[in-house]
Amino acid sequence: MARTFLVIACLWIAGVAYVAGITWPVFPLDMPANDPQVRAAYDRAIWSHLVSYALVAVVPAAILIGLGWSLSKRRREAR
Repeated sequence: MARTFLVIACLWIAGVAYVAGITWPVFPLDMPANDPQVRAAYDRAIWSHLVSYALVAVVPAAILIGLGWSLSKRRREAR
């Protein structure tokens, strides 16, 4: 049972990573790349993107893995 939850958690993380890659912030071509304010805004957008998708990927997966571990432990103790 724990393996099933682990596989589901890994698939969840892979799915979130795929969506994060598709929605990655892009640098508009009509903006000056050397402007420090534009570069800072782009860096903030990337940092925000990474943090939000990392939380969406890791928190539910950790809960699912913990739930699977707990259920398999109870199952072993019941035997």
